[in-house]
Amino acid sequence: MSPLIRGLLASALTLLVLAGCRSQPTRLFTIQAVTRGPGYPSYQGPVVRVDAVHVPPGLDRTELMWTIAPGELQIDDFAYWSAPLAQLARRALSADLIALFPPGTVLFPDLPKPADALGVEVDLLSMVVDRGQAQLTAGWMITAPGSDSSGERQTVTLQAPAGSGAAGVADAYGVLMGELAERIGADLAARHSARPRARAVQLLGGTG
Repeated sequence: MSPLIRGLLASALTLLVLAGCRSQPTRLFTIQAVTRGPGYPSYQGPVVRVDAVHVPPGLDRTELMWTIAPGELQIDDFAYWSAPLAQLARRALSADLIALFPPGTVLFPDLPKPADALGVEVDLLSMVVDRGQAQLTAGWMITAPGSDSSGERQTVTLQAPAGSGAAGVADAYGVLMGELAERIGADLAARHSARPRARAVQLLGGTG
């Protein structure tokens, strides 16, 4: 085969590869809050703000990435979070808590935090997706005004169905953030509600 023909074939192959890369568009994803309605109307404590959500380095990427087996990660090079994952999770959690508590109880993330407000620090410890099931392990700590903490750190493992690919993972994050908000809400309600809190105690009693 002549050098000219080999060069033409190589150029054609390069063009086909580039065309294939361009044929798959880049997609942006966010974490949708799951609106549940007021779940803790008897809460009478201070206002609350989700101060921070911490994400492990293995998941702290712009591309969607998730664990599919112990020590094995999957990444989608054409699926990106629309903002840092910690920011998206913090906003989704805040929106879910706003829906669960009386109006004015939960502050938007970017609003100033009053000196007498409670804070919530959240750690997303792991996110595993396997065989259509997503499992999130997370912890949180409630910080009281003028102190570093207001009780022990709580940890929970939650599960939700997960569809295929990046879209399924993003949807699962939304569902799991909603469930995590309920657990955090139960913790807050158990501390500061005016009436018996059977539902809050029941939610806090489980870890699955």
